[in-house]
Amino acid sequence: MMQKVTNVSLMAKFNLSGQSRPNVEPKIGIKQTAVYSVFKASVSQSISHTEKDLEEALAKILKYAPDRKGEVGRRLKKPLP
Repeated sequence: MMQKVTNVSLMAKFNLSGQSRPNVEPKIGIKQTAVYSVFKASVSQSISHTEKDLEEALAKILKYAPDRKGEVGRRLKKPLP
């Protein structure tokens, strides 16, 4: 049976640098892919920014991908206050 892949579950497999932590599933560094080059070029045509601004925004988007709608992520693993 094939597993349904959503945009969010795909985003959760990436991070900016590709660094992984012990006991955590390794992630793919998006900065080393052609997707990052395309993303960087398209964003630079539409808004004024530095590469550092782009990296920070992209890192934040990827960091919180597991918490987005439809995914369980870290959100439900934490006890409610």
